[in-house]
Amino acid sequence: MRKIEILDMVQDFLSGGDAPADIRGKYHPKIIHNLTCLACNTIIVNLYKIGKEQGNLSILDAWARNYPISIVSSNRVALPYPPMSLPDGMGILQVANGRDSGVDYTNVYAYRDTNANAVFAALEVGNSNISSKPYFYLEINNSTGINSHVLILGNIPAQTTGVTVKMVVPLDQVDDYSHVSIPDEGGSMIITSVIELLRQKPAEDYINDNKVNQI
Repeated sequence: MRKIEILDMVQDFLSGGDAPADIRGKYHPKIIHNLTCLACNTIIVNLYKIGKEQGNLSILDAWARNYPISIVSSNRVALPYPPMSLPDGMGILQVANGRDSGVDYTNVYAYRDTNANAVFAALEVGNSNISSKPYFYLEINNSTGINSHVLILGNIPAQTTGVTVKMVVPLDQVDDYSHVSIPDEGGSMIITSVIELLRQKPAEDYINDNKVNQI
């Protein structure tokens, strides 16, 4: 499903007869757009909390997409979008070796905190003595676009030219016509959440007092 289809779905529902009368057709599409993104991101954060409590973070899989990406500068992978900011780096669910038809899901990279290399160096042991398993960590830069979030890879298997990154991306970060991953029940969850957010907004101001109307 494309992002624009999600936005249209919510807009159509809130404009139709099935929407609650107190909010039906009363809000500008820009407001609906912003609240739809907020609702989707909030749902994912809440699902993370549920998965953490239950010890089953695979609950996030249905909201994630695989992005095949080439490795640049020998060990750097520029992400197309920022991953969702979740604890324990769970915005990125998996980094598998290879891309397209050459993905090896049996050879995945381990997540490593950005300060881990300094800790290992302080132990005065080589990286190879810690683990030979491929690893990655996320580097966040001040730039924008695909250079804002970069994966740094270590212990990369020989002949590797790319990886496949499975990650959850905030809905507000993707283009309107980009594909996003939404489970079957996700549409109704988003609509319900948007309705709750709209009902938390102050009542519309119809008095002409030279103040900007909420829509």
